Amino acid sequence: MVQLSVVVPFHNAAATLPRCLEGLLAQEFPRDQFEVIAVDNNSTDRSPEIVRRYAGVRLLRERTQGAYVARNCGVAAAQGRVLVFTDPDCVPAPGWLAALAREMQCPDTGIVLGGYVAPRHPRALRLLISYENTKDAFVFATDVPELYYGHTNNMAVRRDIFDRFGPFAERRRGADTILVRRVVEGLSCRAVRYCPEALVAHLELDGVGAYYRKLILYGESRESYRHISWTRPLTLGERLTVFRRMCANHALSAASAPHLLLLLSVGLVAWRAGRA
Repeated sequence: MVQLSVVVPFHNAAATLPRCLEGLLAQEFPRDQFEVIAVDNNSTDRSPEIVRRYAGVRLLRERTQGAYVARNCGVAAAQGRVLVFTDPDCVPAPGWLAALAREMQCPDTGIVLGGYVAPRHPRALRLLISYENTKDAFVFATDVPELYYGHTNNMAVRRDIFDRFGPFAERRRGADTILVRRVVEGLSCRAVRYCPEALVAHLELDGVGAYYRKLILYGESRESYRHISWTRPLTLGERLTVFRRMCANHALSAASAPHLLLLLSVGLVAWRAGRA
């Protein structure tokens, strides 16, 4: 019986798709209990051919352009009781699905969001990724709905919850956050959990520059959907709390802590530039 359905939308992802699919098929989870659905969103490269090489992956096609439209297409064909989402440039850790499945055993849980593997190099990016994981753990432990957001590169949703609060809004960005906020407002913050053991490596984040470019996009995205679902940024006090936890959890040296603070300051400027 299929318990989990993993949906991966892709568009011209030939460079990273093999590593993503190999990571999914190598999961430490019973193979007969999960399915992998890859949705081609009008690729013009060799991506569909690559998917066909993997006998354990179902290939679908969505002609309407948009990653969230493609995800909805995958969901429509999915058989699992839990829907799991990731991106073609993400490589899940071997225990990823098992960790998500464990979190979903709690009957009150509707959505689980995972974290990110800190890359080996460069050190600056490792610090930033570790901070993002610490921030996620902080946000998803609060009872403040306005702080909640989503990221479909590492996210699981119970099927009945998706059927009730979905589908994804067919927009360019932000539909994951809109779905999370619908669930939080319709149920409670306890319906959304963070799982630090459910990790993926985001291949696109290969340097600090790529991280800052992402923040610009996130800032732009937030402004584009604020009329649908307003999300409150962390206050200065909340940011300092996350920073202190990061320093304590990772035993940052006297040199690393100021370095991280500088990196985060530049990131805040990038995010605000995106909002503008």
